[in-house]
Amino acid sequence: MAGLKTINHVDMRNRNITIIVNYLYRYAPISRASLARKSGLNKATVTSIIRVLIENGFVIETGKSLRKVIGHPATALQVNPDAARVIGAEIRAEEVVVAVMDLSPAILWRESQTIQEGQKAVSVIDQTLRLLNKAYYSVKYLGIPVLGIVVSLPGLVDLSTNTLIDAPGMGWKNVPVGEMIQREIHLPLAIGNSAHMGSIAENYFGASKDSEVSLYLNLGSTLSSGIVIMDSVLSGAAGLASEAGHMTIDPHGEKCACGNSGCWDTVASQRALLKRVRYAIQRGQPSLIQEVVGGELTKITFSHVLEAAKVRDEVALRAFEETGCWLGVGLSGLINLLNPETIILGGSMSAGHEFLLPAIEEEIQKRAFVGAVKDCQISLAKYGEDSSLLGSLAVVYWNLLNQLQYITLSTKELV
Repeated sequence: MAGLKTINHVDMRNRNITIIVNYLYRYAPISRASLARKSGLNKATVTSIIRVLIENGFVIETGKSLRKVIGHPATALQVNPDAARVIGAEIRAEEVVVAVMDLSPAILWRESQTIQEGQKAVSVIDQTLRLLNKAYYSVKYLGIPVLGIVVSLPGLVDLSTNTLIDAPGMGWKNVPVGEMIQREIHLPLAIGNSAHMGSIAENYFGASKDSEVSLYLNLGSTLSSGIVIMDSVLSGAAGLASEAGHMTIDPHGEKCACGNSGCWDTVASQRALLKRVRYAIQRGQPSLIQEVVGGELTKITFSHVLEAAKVRDEVALRAFEETGCWLGVGLSGLINLLNPETIILGGSMSAGHEFLLPAIEEEIQKRAFVGAVKDCQISLAKYGEDSSLLGSLAVVYWNLLNQLQYITLSTKELV
């Protein structure tokens, strides 16, 4: 049996830094005294850490005074948005998106390029590199350091080797993404699962930032998830945990791209929704969608289905209802297992929440334990499809803060 890991004073200090910055994001502008009160840390510790953060440019005093009942007014503190920049990239099933973010967090620059179905990994990584270079040069002349780059990927990722192990929706296996990108990049680099990145962003900056246990669902072309417990994503022994999209829901169900049968992804993803619409039309059910695409059913997109649902198209409404039912079935099991305070719906399909939620909630009420359901809130992702990009900021920033005593901000260029 492995021995217990001890916690030294550096580990404790780094944990305290992370706690303080987390509270700054949640409650700024906030005083030192309020930070101590909310975090449970003593005032001397808070004062010491704030001094280091100010010296390194990550925290600023706003010039505003916060009213106090007794004594002098307290000075307001907040994260300095212009202390640095982070570049985030997300490879999705249909496109590559790259963005530059400040520390507020806000997206200051972004660009995307379409990915063709079946496109090889090498070609997509080349597209990503071109966009990363454009992103970097949009920052270079501002004289603001870039903390690092994070690439979010739609599949299982080995964090120890920066390798994409399997992306079933794209047909990619064992792609050394980190190595391929670092051949051209001289900045700190990390890769991660897109849903994990989204869950981190929503926990630190968004809809689940006050939750101790939260579940994030990335409702995109494929279905993926991230579980956050006490501000840390549940990554497992090799970074492969939290992936609920490939848990078996129907043992006799459709073959999944991962090789299994009946995965949650096969019945509750955006692709599953579009299949339902196509099958319904092929069976002769009338729909406005058929007219919009001129009878070419392969051209049906999620936007077509959403717009049709808004005008009460029966085929679109039924597809949303069935997809919502399957989402509710899977969520019920996860609620019973995790008892989360918050479930966050993100990704492109979350735009159809008004048509998904009634069926989701009905299934949860039928299947989840009453006690587990009682305190669980379903919310939309604050950052929508951009949650994974904002997760890049959280990952780079917190890694930096956890090594603050060793870090020199990099100004090296891409080549």
